[in-house]
Amino acid sequence: MHALGFASALLLLAAGVPGSGGAATQAPPAETGEDPRELLARAVAAQRGGEVAEAAALYERVLERVSPEPRLLSNLAAAYARLGRLDEAIDRYAQALRLDPANAAIRLNLAFALYKAGRIADAAEEATKVASGGAPEKTVVLFLADCYLRLGRGHEVVELLEPLLGAYGDDMAFSYLLGMALLGEGEVGRAQILIDRVLSRDSPEAHVMLALAHVRRGGCEAALVELERARAASPRLPAVNHLVGHCLMERNDWPGAEAAFREELAIDPNHFESRLLLATLLHEAGRKEEALSHAERAFALRPGDPAAGLALGSLRLALGRAEEALPLLEAAGRAFPDDKKTHLRLALAYFRVGRPEDAARQKEIVDRIEGEAQARAADGVRGAVSRTLGKVEGAEARPEP
Repeated sequence: MHALGFASALLLLAAGVPGSGGAATQAPPAETGEDPRELLARAVAAQRGGEVAEAAALYERVLERVSPEPRLLSNLAAAYARLGRLDEAIDRYAQALRLDPANAAIRLNLAFALYKAGRIADAAEEATKVASGGAPEKTVVLFLADCYLRLGRGHEVVELLEPLLGAYGDDMAFSYLLGMALLGEGEVGRAQILIDRVLSRDSPEAHVMLALAHVRRGGCEAALVELERARAASPRLPAVNHLVGHCLMERNDWPGAEAAFREELAIDPNHFESRLLLATLLHEAGRKEEALSHAERAFALRPGDPAAGLALGSLRLALGRAEEALPLLEAAGRAFPDDKKTHLRLALAYFRVGRPEDAARQKEIVDRIEGEAQARAADGVRGAVSRTLGKVEGAEARPEP
């Protein structure tokens, strides 16, 4: 589960403009007659006026004429980010940081660009460096918490935010992030205080939190009521469509679930769970190539997630790419040692790459899992019969009134 998508709103132009004493303004004009100081002034004016493409082109011309300078590189990176040229933005921010490693503003903007590019783990790493430099601002704390939540690291969200409850507890975003993390960790009781706090403002976020609490208790019908209220109040609120899709899967409404996950991804392309579940639905429907693109994106969002690795490995195997599937399925086999389907796929992958002995070992694991399941089922039947007989015997032993 993720939160409010703060990074898209927080991706700001880097603060500051190269000053008159910087390298950018001391370099001599080029032979073309273009003065880099004049180009720089035009670039800054264009950027401030919203002419971002023109600003980027002007910054590039400045850089052709002067030595790189951190603030100049950062402004160019911010322009690239606004234009959606995220890889170039990330490269320029990184270049600026190599020249000025202690610049927290540039590092935070790098984190925002990484987040927007779907590199959430890298974004969290950079934000952690900013936060470790002293008492972090609330914006940094919330951004880092959002990253952790997207990475499925709810316990780290709780560790980060709970000590700050007294300082930031009245902030809606803070309460929402902490509440969602607690719910994700199954701490419904502790989350209830925050749910009540958000509910007191009758916000759409409150209905999302209530819906997730219902889902955790297995109450998808009640959850759908809350989600419709949230969607009516804020149609593009993140997480709503994902939870709708989850509940529709519980109803076996596969087309409805697929549509809901697609709606979530239209709002938030970096939503991990929606990517993963959509990949699973498409795979089951036989639409393997389309499913593969979603599984690859999910795995990129959480490279160490065993469920994402299993989904991607299974699709690669189904598409005849056993060599690529094998390491992913091996990792899934270690993560899910008692899952029969995982070991069946791993056995098939070993067979297809010409490792019959490894395939046979996986088949033995499958046989063991099946045997243990049958034994549990038999014990359950015997236990039910014994309890039934005990009730019958007890009834017969009672004296007549």
